Amino acid sequence: MKPAWTFCGLYACVILALTSAPGDELAFITQIGVSDLLLHAVMYIPLAILVFRALGITYPDISTGRRWLQTVLICSAFGALDELHQLPIPGRFCQFPDWVADTFGTILAATGSLLYARRAGLMLRVCRYNSSLRK
Repeated sequence: MKPAWTFCGLYACVILALTSAPGDELAFITQIGVSDLLLHAVMYIPLAILVFRALGITYPDISTGRRWLQTVLICSAFGALDELHQLPIPGRFCQFPDWVADTFGTILAATGSLLYARRAGLMLRVCRYNSSLRK
């Protein structure tokens, strides 16, 4: 297993640890006025970035568009499983809006990663072209 996937797995464990806490232990979040859906979206941003990067390292020949799609599918599926795993936890609920927020955070991060990767690829091609002109 490549180290990039190790970081994905570690961060996924952090998400599972946070979402495994009983609902009464997380009541302070609603008291400080932070939206639960915003937290869901923000929590999935790093996961999507890590997955997008790991896919690029593991499969360097696939297009950035395909990496985007695979990232969204992987992270969205993990979000659904994360919601399902909350069913037996006291005070926690499996809610469709939470999964939508997870997926929204994933799409946001995957799109940012896609744009960054395409810009970095364009800059690399420009540098290669300029260096070939000097020869």
